[in-house]
Amino acid sequence: NIILWYEEKMILSTLIKNSIIIFKLFLIYILYLSTIVSASIFDQTNKNRCVPVTLPICKDIPYNYTFIPNPIFPHDPATLHLQTDHFKPLIRTQCNPHIKFFICSVFAPMCPESLPQAVTSCKSVCQEVKKDCIKIFTEFDIQWPESLDCDKFPEEPSLCMKPNPIQMENNYYNHHFKQKYGSNNKLETIFTNRLAPSCPSDLINLDPGDRNASCAFKCNTDIMFSKKQKNDADYWLFIISIINISITTFTVLTFFIDKKRFRFPERSIFYIAACYIFYCLPYLLKYIYSYEDVGCLFTNGGQSYLIESGVDNRLCTISFIFSYYFSTAGSLWWLTLTLTYLSAGKKWVPEGIESFTNYLHLFTWGISSILTMAVLITNKIDASELTGICSVGNLNPFSLLAFVILPKLFILTGSGLVVLGFSSLCRERDSFRQRGTDTTKLDKLLIKMGLYSLLYIGPMLVTLACDFYHYLVLQEWYPATIACKMYGGADRGGCRRQIRPQYEIYILRIGMQMFIGISTSIWIISLKTISAWKNFIFCTKEDKFIKVQEPQKVLLHKAPSGALYHSLIPSGNPPPPPPPPTQATSSTIQYIPCGMFADFSILFFTFFVKLSLWIKSNFYLKYSSFKKYRLQNLTVCLIHSFVVTCCVLVFFILHQDKIFNDIIHYDNWLHRQIVIFSQAYFVHDLIDMSKHEWNKYTLELAVHHIATFFFLGAAIWSGKFLIYALWALLMEVNSVFLHLRTIFNISGALKIYPILYKWLLHINIFTALIFRLGVQGFQIHWAFKNLNNMHFIYCIIALCGGSLFIIINCIIASTDGYLGKFSKYIAKNNRDN
Repeated sequence: NIILWYEEKMILSTLIKNSIIIFKLFLIYILYLSTIVSASIFDQTNKNRCVPVTLPICKDIPYNYTFIPNPIFPHDPATLHLQTDHFKPLIRTQCNPHIKFFICSVFAPMCPESLPQAVTSCKSVCQEVKKDCIKIFTEFDIQWPESLDCDKFPEEPSLCMKPNPIQMENNYYNHHFKQKYGSNNKLETIFTNRLAPSCPSDLINLDPGDRNASCAFKCNTDIMFSKKQKNDADYWLFIISIINISITTFTVLTFFIDKKRFRFPERSIFYIAACYIFYCLPYLLKYIYSYEDVGCLFTNGGQSYLIESGVDNRLCTISFIFSYYFSTAGSLWWLTLTLTYLSAGKKWVPEGIESFTNYLHLFTWGISSILTMAVLITNKIDASELTGICSVGNLNPFSLLAFVILPKLFILTGSGLVVLGFSSLCRERDSFRQRGTDTTKLDKLLIKMGLYSLLYIGPMLVTLACDFYHYLVLQEWYPATIACKMYGGADRGGCRRQIRPQYEIYILRIGMQMFIGISTSIWIISLKTISAWKNFIFCTKEDKFIKVQEPQKVLLHKAPSGALYHSLIPSGNPPPPPPPPTQATSSTIQYIPCGMFADFSILFFTFFVKLSLWIKSNFYLKYSSFKKYRLQNLTVCLIHSFVVTCCVLVFFILHQDKIFNDIIHYDNWLHRQIVIFSQAYFVHDLIDMSKHEWNKYTLELAVHHIATFFFLGAAIWSGKFLIYALWALLMEVNSVFLHLRTIFNISGALKIYPILYKWLLHINIFTALIFRLGVQGFQIHWAFKNLNNMHFIYCIIALCGGSLFIIINCIIASTDGYLGKFSKYIAKNNRDN
């Protein structure tokens, strides 16, 4: 019994223990279930909500929020992105105006914020889209996607969406999706091939998804010209450019040192020479920058292609402006020459012609500007495969016809005016011969003008013929290259090219264009030019005297102003003999100050070069390369500003009687050197920047430097407005503190000397108000006050230039935060505009 009692007790004890263990396990299970339930409830409340639409193709649909999880496609966002990528080619086909809205309503259903739930398109929308787009699937033997089965979509009056027809019509031609998408999806490949034909293998397809997109020439690929032809072209064009620049520069300098000798109409010839100096500069630009830097752009994948249209490459735009603007201006000055020559034949005196010079300048520079802006606005700039230089009409025949050939045909009408001028002068010459008047000088003038007309019209006709040849070539090559996709594409057997054009004709065209500039030198081939240069180089000038001679009938007589009336053909009786001469005892030689180019320009420029090298060798060596360059450059700027500030302030203190009363006519050789000193600095800084960095900031500075160089040069070339230029140089007082402040910023000295930096900041603001805005305000006030004493061209320059500088300084002040936080925000976001 004892044993049985013990066994029963052990069994009971075991049962109780097991029951306790089971109960504990049950409690643990209950806790686990409660945790799962609570987590599930949390997840549901966290997932079932409205979130912003993030799918790229659905950014501009009529709603902004979608419901998650998607009841139609319960996938993660990455999977949804991948699924929508497969339908991008179908959306591009625009088989139905509502295709994009329908696809987005499937993958990103609308979620009303007031009642979070998924709202997709109505069944009628699906049926309408399927009706228009099913033919694309049928054409390639593909079934309508199961995910777009219209039976899955609700019908009215259930909650569903219908697109707004007006909004869909506005978005029908939206080009938001002209991007490159990579996918191995079969449907996308079929749609893409159907939508956009391919380009030839040696061209770049700029937009595979657009059948009207252009194909582009690959840079450094031989398509229309071989590598040897390009190298030969570079060699010959470099030689011709150097010759042209040398001769035309000599011609222009001769005009500057002996202005009184050249009056209208022959003065137009020197403007032609000046235009062709600038025309040749882009051909030398290639030897500073590479072929790709000037004439190419890069795709997102890093491939370089020849520019076919657009202004994205700034060097390309600059080379276009130089080549097109100045070649057009040179042609218009030829037309001006023929007009003034005809006027001279009609017995207009030079003074009568010169009274209209403002209108002549407005005609030539204005029309050139209008044509240049028209090309820029229409994005017709393109690069030449042969030279890499940007112009217009290199790749597009329609641009060549509109902007090159037609204007030249119009300008060639000047040839008829030359013939009329010759006939008038020849009749007058015969009339004077019958009266016994000496016509030797008139004969020389006719010969010189006739020779120059032949040297201009001949090359112009050759150039025009070459342009026509290029036009015919582009008529065949443009559909086979740039517009290949528009004409069927290379994959369909189209875009077959003709034989390569004759590159010699293109070299001949550019050479003849430059020869027009070279031909202007015939007007300075005389002993008078040698005498003028001798006097200029040795800084001497002979006193004028009149030789004793017998009175005789002459056609050309001495004008009271000292200029020869080359074009003055007197009417009626021959001119009376000159007044009785007076014998000069001797021809004394006196020393006079040298002209602009014999001043200290080269000396000042050399000074800045040496100063820059010394600073680069001894200062700021511990900084990084960019900071080192910026600090060294700013130090040179600071020295220039300090020197100019001291000189100008001393001048204004010592010549208080001149600074307000003789602004136009005051001229002094010593004070002129202050202006030339600044000119030399701007040239040096421009070269220094182009060597070290070239970006938007330096491009803005380059435009400023070039404009300031010509602004200061105008005071030197004309011998007027020297005090006006010195007033402008007063702005360098503010530049001293501006450069100091910038040096403090870049070098980190503002953290070491914060109080000094704060004082510099306040002085900078004060000097900007006094020596920038104050000086510019005075200049504009002075220009208004003297409107009646100046030519209207001078007034326009003074008023527009002064106003523009004030606007620029206000923008800079806003960007620096001097005009408040709001203006700083507005200026920084809109500064490019």
